[in-house]
Amino acid sequence: MSPRPRPDAVVLSAGASRRMGRPKALLRLDRQSLISRHVAALGPFSSRILPIVGSRHRRVGSAASVPCARSPRWHAEWPADSLRRALLWGGFRGWCWVTPVDVAPLAPHVARRILSAGGGVPCDRDGREGHPVLLPPDIVRCVREAAPAGGLRTLLTELPRVEVDDVLVSLDFDDPQSYQRFVERWGRA
Repeated sequence: MSPRPRPDAVVLSAGASRRMGRPKALLRLDRQSLISRHVAALGPFSSRILPIVGSRHRRVGSAASVPCARSPRWHAEWPADSLRRALLWGGFRGWCWVTPVDVAPLAPHVARRILSAGGGVPCDRDGREGHPVLLPPDIVRCVREAAPAGGLRTLLTELPRVEVDDVLVSLDFDDPQSYQRFVERWGRA
């Protein structure tokens, strides 16, 4: 079943970015903050976009250019807790894109492929899973009821894998070196 109307979207950006040494959401990608790139990329494929912020919430929130949900317990929560907080805060009940901020922003051809497949987890040609994922309403409902004890990956096992022709979907970055490798690949994509 294909999502209709357009899905909502959550950008997970509440973490402290300790290994990076500065907020990942504020890293620059083509002269824009990473969080603003995510918001812009999700815009054409989403009805509402809600970043969830925690650490340095004022700076990250102002860079997002859309209203944000705040996770006041960001230092003690897992991404699944942040997602639950965002879904509840935004009143999201239907289809929902979910992406952490430390991955490549959604590419239009990837969005179209995932939407045409009826949601799921994007995978590159080598089978590596990536982001964003498109959650169906039943999984959104489960997360709204309680953050999954085993984290989001436990729920994602139920979703189809959608092969996309994009090596960037499976890249993420946690430290300055992996971010630099990501930026180099981004420039060649």
